[in-house]
Amino acid sequence: MTKLTVLYIGPDSSDVAVHRRIDGLEKSGAKVIGFSFGRSGPTADRKNSNIHFLGRVSDGNMGARLRGLWNAVGILKAHATSFEDADVLYCRNLDMALIGLYVCWRTGQKLPLIYEVLDIHPLTARSDLIGGLLRSLERVVLRKARLLIVSSRRFLTDYFQKIQSFYGASYFLENKLPLVNFSNEVDDRQLDGKPLTIGYFGKLRCPESMRILTRVAVENPKSVHVRVGGYAIPAVQSALAELLKLPNTTDLGPYQYPDDISKLYEGVDLNWGLDISGGLNGKLLLPNRIYEGGALGVPMIAQEGTETGDYVVNNELGFLIAPPYEKTIQSLIDGLSDETLKNIKVIIREKDPATFFDLKDHVELINYIRNRVVGIR
Repeated sequence: MTKLTVLYIGPDSSDVAVHRRIDGLEKSGAKVIGFSFGRSGPTADRKNSNIHFLGRVSDGNMGARLRGLWNAVGILKAHATSFEDADVLYCRNLDMALIGLYVCWRTGQKLPLIYEVLDIHPLTARSDLIGGLLRSLERVVLRKARLLIVSSRRFLTDYFQKIQSFYGASYFLENKLPLVNFSNEVDDRQLDGKPLTIGYFGKLRCPESMRILTRVAVENPKSVHVRVGGYAIPAVQSALAELLKLPNTTDLGPYQYPDDISKLYEGVDLNWGLDISGGLNGKLLLPNRIYEGGALGVPMIAQEGTETGDYVVNNELGFLIAPPYEKTIQSLIDGLSDETLKNIKVIIREKDPATFFDLKDHVELINYIRNRVVGIR
């Protein structure tokens, strides 16, 4: 069987999703030629020998972003032989797809395009001129794409179908963990007056979550501990700094995925899953934290009326809260007994490992691409 060769263009070489996709494809039998930007920040220098560096781009700096994209076009054109060797062009996010298509056009390559979306960018959801322009550009990409890959079914139904009128080929690929040897023993530690630990990990991008957790920590100085870890985007850093002024908080900082996940969640009682500041994206996404916490038996606190909340309820993975969040989370904390916490942890631990781990997801994806996108055997 001919090995599938994938030319992958990603937005951020420090993003765990970039490495998860490249590693998942390679371990499932594909050859990956990877290209990615590096975003300035505490985890931006993470290296992967399979990724060609397209340059460093800062969060929130549109001018630098546009210059970086133009420079990346030159780098990609210099790797024209990589386009010639590939069977398929796999681009995550709108800007990566646009430069990938442009380079294909300039180099005369006609690679089938796979467009992957793991977040609905706030700019594309805006109702102003900028939002309209970006959606128009995205519709160009969608017309060119042979396959759209989404990490949440509601991205497809509530955004791509409802807003972008896209009804082409699509594929649902969850943000599951690669298979890792985590302990399967239930953490049955009793609180018995010990602080309840709430963990908020990953890409920290919700200022409102930081403010709520700060209020919870202030109101419960002896009975609640808040633990955070990961990369905080600039819009969150001031709120995070306020949170970390409190003595009952801990910042674990950047971590390696998936190696540090077990240590990250050790001793955590509740997994924070709200993305209140995320607009449309926050309502529709399924975050990494669902799978990370679920794999370790840590119940999630999720937002009512969101895809994350529906997933948590349907799979018995935790608790829902609704506005006003400061009051409803306090009610949850006050009413949470050792028995309730242990029981839900047992339920989570008894789930099929395929709920949280990628057992064959990338193998199935490669087979789909072979048969339905590229047509090679």
